[in-house]
Amino acid sequence: MKKKSIINIKVLLSFFIILSILCSGVPVWADESEDYTASEYILDAYMAIDEENYDLALDYCNKAISISPKPEYYTLKASIYEYQDKYDEVLNVLDELISISSDYGMAYIEKANIYLKLKKTDEMLKCLDEGIAANPNYITLYLHKAQYFVEIKKNTDAVECYKLGIKNNPNNLHLHVLLSYQLLGLGKDREAFDCLNKIIEINPNTDLAYYNLACLYSKEGNVEKSLQNLKKAVHLSPNIKALALEDPDFDNVRALDGFKALTGVGVYVDGKALEFDVPPTIEEGRVLLPLRVVFETLGASIEWIDSTKTVIAKKDDITLSLQIGSNKATLNGIEVSLDVPAKIVNGRTLVPVRFVSESFKADVKWNPDTKTVYVSSLETNINNTGLSEQAIVEKLDSSVDILSIDGLFPQPYGLGPKDAMILVVAKSEEDLNLFRALSKKQKIEYLNNKVQENYGSVLGCDTIEASFIYDGKMYYSVITAYEVNPEILTLESFKLGLPFNVIVQDERNFTYRYYYEK
Repeated sequence: MKKKSIINIKVLLSFFIILSILCSGVPVWADESEDYTASEYILDAYMAIDEENYDLALDYCNKAISISPKPEYYTLKASIYEYQDKYDEVLNVLDELISISSDYGMAYIEKANIYLKLKKTDEMLKCLDEGIAANPNYITLYLHKAQYFVEIKKNTDAVECYKLGIKNNPNNLHLHVLLSYQLLGLGKDREAFDCLNKIIEINPNTDLAYYNLACLYSKEGNVEKSLQNLKKAVHLSPNIKALALEDPDFDNVRALDGFKALTGVGVYVDGKALEFDVPPTIEEGRVLLPLRVVFETLGASIEWIDSTKTVIAKKDDITLSLQIGSNKATLNGIEVSLDVPAKIVNGRTLVPVRFVSESFKADVKWNPDTKTVYVSSLETNINNTGLSEQAIVEKLDSSVDILSIDGLFPQPYGLGPKDAMILVVAKSEEDLNLFRALSKKQKIEYLNNKVQENYGSVLGCDTIEASFIYDGKMYYSVITAYEVNPEILTLESFKLGLPFNVIVQDERNFTYRYYYEK
């Protein structure tokens, strides 16, 4: 089963000190509210910290607090004392903050950090419990407490902590996911079943929930349900195939044709996962697969001439002819060579996917890590909306949601700390059709512009994937970076939509939720 790595509690707690400063909820450099002068003092405090002049930083911080006693200013003051290892002063500041804002969860987090540094674990746990009692919706408190238990190998206590968090926040996806890992690790399969099904109820695109259900069903001998769930997992995330091949939980189904098909070569045409009664094969480095399914998905008609064992496929002004066993093919009357000939396997004609797809002007990409072929048919951009590019962009901007996903925070994509996503989420089919009306160059520019406009939300990330999403599917994607030239970017397109797990990050609460959650 897939296990989640646990963040080191000391690192995580230290991280939240920085987070509380950076995510104060008010831009200290440009506050036009009545406490503008307080913001100026805070900016001066930051500059003094940078120069390691902590006494001056405290003076500025106290002046800001005297004007506007915001919780974020207190946490900054506590951090200044911590830089000097003055832990008693830190605790005093945080106690003062809690006395005026008892539900400010970050104060309890920072107190817990200090107690942990002082090796006062009983006080740390009591502090987190007080925080949970004061603000039971502050998810981070449960995460800290549970992760501490995991680190000291008290996993049963971690389970109880996650359960308490779920009791107070019954639809929190992140808590359910972390609880499922603990239950699986402890061998509590019955509880794990319930937890995994709840995850799918909350977010039906959680690939690892399907994967772990497949593991559990395989272990108990329920072959049909094991393969059903594995199929859903693989279609959502093809890289899961590598996990399944090495996972002993699948020993009961490993020899079955269904398992071999799911963990073998996968094919997506325009984002749709294809299914075959005869699985694709690899010969001499070339992928061969049943032609009818691929041709029909691409919109081509097929004719079989039995006397000569020849396949003729037609689409628009393109005619392709292949003879079984021959290294030659005919494309619009011109003979061309094949690296691998077409062949018949179990009554199905298998053809080299790259050659036939590219013959119909489709783009073909092969991912050797996941053994997956992605075929994208030629897209003709016809703007029949009657709108100019500027008008289309303005309509899109007024409708779509922009979701920033930073790999530094919890998310289900496996992003690294310097990786990010910017998701442009359409709310209607009209939005999707408007975006489709843009030319390829205009699509690239639009997605890249969204990255540049929203880079502040993923600051420091080197690689950013910008995607256009509608109804839980990705239709277009660009891999880009900050201040990149859009002329060098490549657009990936999926006409039928590639299944995609759309989530919304909550960086302040160190969690995330499903975008389409009701």
